[in-house]
Amino acid sequence: MRRDLSLSFLLGLAVTTLGSAACGEAEGLEDAGTSDLGLADSGVTPGSDGGPADSGSAATVTVRGKVETWLSLGAPSGPIAGATICLRQPDGPCVNSDAAGDYVLDGVPAQSEVLLEYAAAGYPTMIVPLETRAASGTLDLGLYDDGTFAAWRGQAGVPSDPGRGIVLLQLAAPEVTATLVPSSGTRTYRTLNGEVDPALSRSEGDGWAVFFGVEPGTYRVNADHATRLCRRGRVGWPDADEETARVVVQGDRITRVTLACRVP
Repeated sequence: MRRDLSLSFLLGLAVTTLGSAACGEAEGLEDAGTSDLGLADSGVTPGSDGGPADSGSAATVTVRGKVETWLSLGAPSGPIAGATICLRQPDGPCVNSDAAGDYVLDGVPAQSEVLLEYAAAGYPTMIVPLETRAASGTLDLGLYDDGTFAAWRGQAGVPSDPGRGIVLLQLAAPEVTATLVPSSGTRTYRTLNGEVDPALSRSEGDGWAVFFGVEPGTYRVNADHATRLCRRGRVGWPDADEETARVVVQGDRITRVTLACRVP
C-alpha cells in the first residue's frame, strides 16, 4: 500500500492501530488506506444537532503521527516543525510538532466522533472529522501551502471568502460524481495536470473533488460511480449508510473527507 497521505495525499491519513499491522481500507488509497487510529467501522448515534455523539465514556486514547508539507498530491516534501494540532470537538488539548514533524496528542475521547484541527504558518487550517476506537493509533497529516488553494480558487473563479469553508474530497477513482447535501458552494474536480475545473461533471485521474465557498454547517457527502462501489473512508463521520459521510464545514477552514470508489 503506498503512503499517499496514508496520507500520501494532502491531508493524508495513514491510520494504523498502535502495536498492530495496518489494514488498509483499499489498496493504494491515501488517507483512506490504512486502518485504525481508532477509526471505527460502525458509527455511534449522532447528536440531535448533527454533531458528534457523546460516547458516555471518560476513556481516552493517544493520537500520534507526523505533519508534512506536500508539493503535490502524493508527493511529500518534508516534515513541518511547529505545526499546531488540536482537539476541537470536544474542546481539548493542543500540541506542536517537533523538528522532525512528529506530534503526540493525548486525551482524545475513545470510541467517539471527534474533530481534529491542524495548521502551520503559511498553510491553510485543516479540520478532520474522525471516529475513534478503543485503542490509540497514528495519524499522519499533510498540508498544501496557501498558494496552492489561492491558485485553485482562481481556476474555479471563486473569490476568497473567510466566512465560508472548503471541502476536499478524496474519491480515489475517475468518473465519480460527488455531491454535498444540502447543496452549497462551487463544485470542482482536480484535473490530470493538477488544476481544478468547475466545468467537469465527474472526477479525473486519482479522483479529487473540491467544493469552494461552502456555507458553515453540517453536510452529508455522497459519491456515485456507474460500476464501482463508493464507501466512506476513515476520514468522515459515519452516516446512515456506507456510501455517505457526515462532515462539518467552518469558515476559513478546509474539511477533509474520503469516499473511496473501488471495483466490486
